[in-house]
Amino acid sequence: MFDSSRFTTPSTNDNFTVMSNSYQSIRLGGENRNAESLGDFVAWLVINNFLEADLEQRAGSKVARVKMQDLTGPAFLTTALDGELKPEHLTAKGRAFCEHYLVSGDYDRDYQQLELAEENDWLRYDAVAKRIREVFHTFNEPEAPLKKLVAKVIQFPKRK
Repeated sequence: MFDSSRFTTPSTNDNFTVMSNSYQSIRLGGENRNAESLGDFVAWLVINNFLEADLEQRAGSKVARVKMQDLTGPAFLTTALDGELKPEHLTAKGRAFCEHYLVSGDYDRDYQQLELAEENDWLRYDAVAKRIREVFHTFNEPEAPLKKLVAKVIQFPKRK
């Protein structure tokens, strides 16, 4: 179950505290730069229809451009999402997957392990999307004990 309280971080603004629910924010430059990695993840979410309907309607032309590979994930992240991926941007399944893969740190680990020599944003995305897709399929359809049981029932008895 999604628990948004895990992602609430306080920040101060003169006389009051502002609460910000965010999975990740874009970081430009430096050792902790994540513009490309987070942008690729956001592009995958957009292309696979995990955006909340209201956001998809408000950012309709940008969503279409990402799907046509005319607007990159990092560009969409900065222009449509103001540089921040938040739970309210996503469908329930999108939020659950983000918590499972992005927030857990597994995505960053996988991204670092990929050998990404491509300077072209969409060629890099293709390599990253393959890994995200694999993890999503595992997340979406975990092997259930019932499947194991059915497989055992279907097996023919061994000859003596």
